[in-house]
Amino acid sequence: MLDAARRDPEALVGGHGPITLDEVQREPGLLSAVKRAFDRNRSAGRFLLTGSANLLLMRHVSESLAGRWEELLDTPDEGWRDLLAAGDGHEEDWCALAYRGGFPTPALELARPAERAIWFDGYVRTYLERDLQDLATISSLPDFRRLMQAACLRLGQLLNQTELGRDVALPQPTVHRWLNLLETSYLLVRLPAYAVNRTKRLIKAPKLYWGDTGIALHLAGSEPQGPHLENLLLHTGSSVEWLTPDVLAAPWWRVL
Repeated sequence: MLDAARRDPEALVGGHGPITLDEVQREPGLLSAVKRAFDRNRSAGRFLLTGSANLLLMRHVSESLAGRWEELLDTPDEGWRDLLAAGDGHEEDWCALAYRGGFPTPALELARPAERAIWFDGYVRTYLERDLQDLATISSLPDFRRLMQAACLRLGQLLNQTELGRDVALPQPTVHRWLNLLETSYLLVRLPAYAVNRTKRLIKAPKLYWGDTGIALHLAGSEPQGPHLENLLLHTGSSVEWLTPDVLAAPWWRVL
């Protein structure tokens, strides 16, 4: 499929039915073909594009489909709120939710911690040995993994790259570059500082969070604490406009 995407991307995306393209960052030229196909047939929902890297943060991607995402997607169905509110009201300790994380396999299929640990180990190994190498050449994977662990131990704290580098024996420029790679591949989340003055928001240190609490807890070898609850809320309410009083009173919200 990768060879077809490189040789004749127009044929790959030129059909009339819906198509799913995974790991689209591996062939950036494919995005231009998707854009042209959509311009010829502007039917929303034809393409499902997934991958392990943020296209908007990748330097070698010239066509990120910026400005087209709203056109490519159908209008969101607001009925999901009613579905969540009509749940069975089963309460669960948020710590258990943090341990499982948000990946479908460990969250829904693996009941025992030992099974999830094996899955998380495999995920991190695959990330380091395959996905990361698609983004940049890392000469020392053990150092990179140590930085990941140190970042997980600083969940919810203000990000100080110099201090982080000192703790893991890495120069600050290397820490800066590797944190950018973690953010590009959706593992790291930097929450900008809030201030009434918009200029201060740009210069103040952001807080550091992780893309998945299950991975963060596994790498850190720690137990869920307050920052992990903040991390869950960050992903659940990244757009807080829908957190109205009636939504917060719904049974499903008590899981948090």
